[in-house]
Amino acid sequence: MPILTLNRIDDYLFFDEDECRAAGRKLAADYQNADPFPHIVLDEQIDPAILRSVAERYPSLEGQTFFDRDQERFKYQFKPEAVPSGLTRNLPARPRPPFDRHLLLHRVR
Repeated sequence: MPILTLNRIDDYLFFDEDECRAAGRKLAADYQNADPFPHIVLDEQIDPAILRSVAERYPSLEGQTFFDRDQERFKYQFKPEAVPSGLTRNLPARPRPPFDRHLLLHRVR
């Protein structure tokens, strides 16, 4: 079961900020107390069916050039207009601020 619900208005996807905060608080102790260092594995953070749909909509890599530098080897870059689906364009705006902030900074009591 996904940790977060991906909401949709037409072709725009978004996470509920309150749900992100609650999930971050719920997982904070597991993250902060993990050994040998703070970390967490989040299986199915997002519904796998949605992720498959996003992957299917990405442009083909055929004929594309990738970055070939130590810090970005095999990274491709696409202009927004090359990605026809709003589903694919806006998913990378994942719930970092509210989710990660509470996951990382919430004090365990």
